[in-house]
Amino acid sequence: MIEKVAAALGSKVFYPEVSLTNIEKEKIIDDFKEDIKNTHQKDALAAGLKAFKNYHGLFLKVEETLAKQKREEILEEVVTELLKGKGQNIADMIKKIAKRKKK
Repeated sequence: MIEKVAAALGSKVFYPEVSLTNIEKEKIIDDFKEDIKNTHQKDALAAGLKAFKNYHGLFLKVEETLAKQKREEILEEVVTELLKGKGQNIADMIKKIAKRKKK
C-alpha cells in the first residue's frame, strides 16, 4: 500500500537498512515524548525523524549550493524533485528548475 501511495505522489519510499528497535525509537523521539499520545504516533515520528536524518546531508548541500548561486527561492522545488527521484545531481536539478522558471 505504501508503494502505491508513493507512486501516486511521485515520491520515493525511505526504508532504513534495518528495522528500528523500540529502544532506538525511544531514543530518536526522546525530545518529543510529551507530545506523543500512542504507539502509532511514536512509530510514525521515529520513522519520519530517521528519514530526515538520512536526507539531512542532502538538504544542507542543496541549501549551500543554492546560497552560493543566490537562488535560495527554489530550495523547496530542488529538494522535492531530488526526493522524488527525478535527478541525482544537485547542479543539474538546479539548472533544470531555473530553466523552467525562465519560461
